[in-house]
Amino acid sequence: MQGGQEATVDLLSDDFDAYLMILGPGLPLRSNDDGAGACDARITFAAPETGAYRVLVNTILGESTGQFRLRATDQPGPMTAGECETLAGIVVTLPATGQLRVGAEVTGEITVSDPVSGDETYLQVWELPLQAGERATVDLLSSDFDAFLYLVGPGIEGAAFDDDSAGACDARLTFTASESGTFRVAVNTVLSGSVGSYRLRVTEEPGPMTRGECSML
Repeated sequence: MQGGQEATVDLLSDDFDAYLMILGPGLPLRSNDDGAGACDARITFAAPETGAYRVLVNTILGESTGQFRLRATDQPGPMTAGECETLAGIVVTLPATGQLRVGAEVTGEITVSDPVSGDETYLQVWELPLQAGERATVDLLSSDFDAFLYLVGPGIEGAAFDDDSAGACDARLTFTASESGTFRVAVNTVLSGSVGSYRLRVTEEPGPMTRGECSML
């Protein structure tokens, strides 16, 4: 790609829940799960520098195999119809570890005793009550594992998720509640079997980013 060139990369499969990663010159690792709709993945980005970018085709669930299509376009194409409920269904039904509120930070620890998702990663779920129009930034911070943050709740179609948007291997989701209700925030890891301590911080506006790049992959 040339510096400044824009691209949308889609990973499409009927056989597995797609997980897409891209990195390259001047571009920290970017990742996506269901951004192309249903269980298909999408990353849209502008190349910071001229050079070759590496596109990693991956799956959310351990031991998944199958055929896929990898599509690169200069503008985002059509979305895949339907929803992907692989992780969302688990998050909705798990008992809550505790409750969050805007302006507060909690600490926790992912252990081998926690519920396991289909990709063999451990999960904890926290509840976050919000009023319609209320803005929140949720940060999942850990020096022990590559953080993966997942959110379901009123007015959110499917789910929202993030890997490294808080900097380094930390995750961040910023959103405005379109409806009043209780949102469910899932603390998760990118790599299967990962455990360790974490901080979960909720603020009205985005806070400082974690310095450095994520090299756990």
